[in-house]
Amino acid sequence: MKDLLTTILTLFIIPGFVPILNKPPKSVVPQKYANTTINSKWLIPHKIGKNVLEGNLPAWEFINFSNLPPLNSSGNWHSSELDELARYPLSVEWEKGDSIASILTIGDFRSSFQLQLLSLNSIFIPLSVLPKSVNLAELSFLNSWNLGDLISVIPELKDQKIETITPLLELVKTSKQNVSGKSIGELLEENQGLDSLKLSKLDLSKYTLEAIPQLLSKPLESYKDWQSISISDIPYLTKLPFSFFPNPPQNQGYFGLIKSIELVDSTETMSAISGGINDGFEQKCISSCQIISVGGSEFLSGRSWVESQQKVRGGQGKLAIAAGGLESTGRHPYSRGFKIAVTPVDKTNALIVAYFRRENTEVGKSPYFLGPIVLAETSVGDTLFLGEIQSNFQSVQNSINAPRFDELEELDFLALQKAYEKVLGEFARYSDTSTVIFSGNGDRGKLLGKYRFWSRLPQVRERIAAKKGIGFLQKLESGKDSSMSEFLIMFSPEQQDFLFASRQLELFDLAREQIDPETNNNFTGQRAIERVAQMYLGGIGVVIDSNLVKKEASEIAKNYYQIIQ
Repeated sequence: MKDLLTTILTLFIIPGFVPILNKPPKSVVPQKYANTTINSKWLIPHKIGKNVLEGNLPAWEFINFSNLPPLNSSGNWHSSELDELARYPLSVEWEKGDSIASILTIGDFRSSFQLQLLSLNSIFIPLSVLPKSVNLAELSFLNSWNLGDLISVIPELKDQKIETITPLLELVKTSKQNVSGKSIGELLEENQGLDSLKLSKLDLSKYTLEAIPQLLSKPLESYKDWQSISISDIPYLTKLPFSFFPNPPQNQGYFGLIKSIELVDSTETMSAISGGINDGFEQKCISSCQIISVGGSEFLSGRSWVESQQKVRGGQGKLAIAAGGLESTGRHPYSRGFKIAVTPVDKTNALIVAYFRRENTEVGKSPYFLGPIVLAETSVGDTLFLGEIQSNFQSVQNSINAPRFDELEELDFLALQKAYEKVLGEFARYSDTSTVIFSGNGDRGKLLGKYRFWSRLPQVRERIAAKKGIGFLQKLESGKDSSMSEFLIMFSPEQQDFLFASRQLELFDLAREQIDPETNNNFTGQRAIERVAQMYLGGIGVVIDSNLVKKEASEIAKNYYQIIQ
């Protein structure tokens, strides 16, 4: 395929769009994380993801509570009234360097990660932990339980003979009862008050978890006062990757390109993409503030993520009063288990941070105020994951003048891109450039960006020149390189996507004027897609159904219709 495209380039002066020549090798991934990377900018395991733009995503299959970075500052909040309503301490205090797992409880993730649906088995099995290697003393909350509490969790124990369950036999013996040959249920009926025997009377470290039948299979929500149990008090829960949670975080959505970090005085014309659950995610600054301007699609053009120092209303129910009822502005790109905010460091760098909340079935949810935990550093020119947001190809389609024949009204540019990639291999990255190449008439240039635009294309030069980028083009075409941030500012992802989409429409307009030799009518439907692909690969002058491009173009058209069906 590479030889084909090289031949095409030498045959035509301006071939249009020539995908993927001299594609850079993929980065080497550390074996420790298998398909993930850790570098100086990311403090948690992550991997490369792509949805139009390419960027870093958390590798939830390798992230757990124990390898989350520690809290980056101290803080506290107290309410004796809400503690009383919840019947356990919701009040919280933490120091810089503390682990979030030592502060939060199972109940704090009831509606998000739904940790209460886990059982000990569902924690141990993914980690290859043997139950016989864990003793009952490691369930520290058992010291507050009595025999009746245990029976409430495992009612089936009533049918068991007391002699078959060694720790319970030892416990009942402390009451000096006659237990020979009796079931636990019979003993409880005969001896009032037996169910109040405290498990703390036992040396729980002598018994493994296997000593209590069915304890391993019961969900955490069946435990006494389960909402109050600390994350760190459930054995190995801090080691369980987030991807194994009943409702795990998701990497679904889109990236935005960080174009600038700047201080703004007026917010009247600001179009924000950050905020909170209560007030929505288009909250402007209350006063002057720093904003992170993002791009990457026509839809994102001119929009900004507001810095974390700006606050929005948060929380639900009585717990909404916590922390003054406010939380940092941000988004929930991965989960509602935590909130992502961005904190500028200077004019080119920022921190991506996470905040957590408290939750209880009786009193509601607090704002996201527990934090920050620094997840990564980011800079101008990097991509920032935004989560679910309108596809840039959808917005490109909306922004282009309506095509001049009906079948293009439903043209799916993202599907078209994928159809090309299935045949040609993945497109390059938005910041990629080729080595210097000479066209058929001797013009010197480079292939630029994701779709390998020929730098001599008038449409390309016009857009870069509008940003005073003639010197930038001359530097590239002389063989020099540019930084990723400079390249993406001069030739942004949204411009590249727009050119790809508009070029496809231009080629469709040409195709509709041509006669399909198979039907003796104008090109339509799948044959129109195929003819456009022929001109995309071979230039607008390529002969219809030329053997040079016919096979690949036919596969592209076929793939497109398979994708959209």
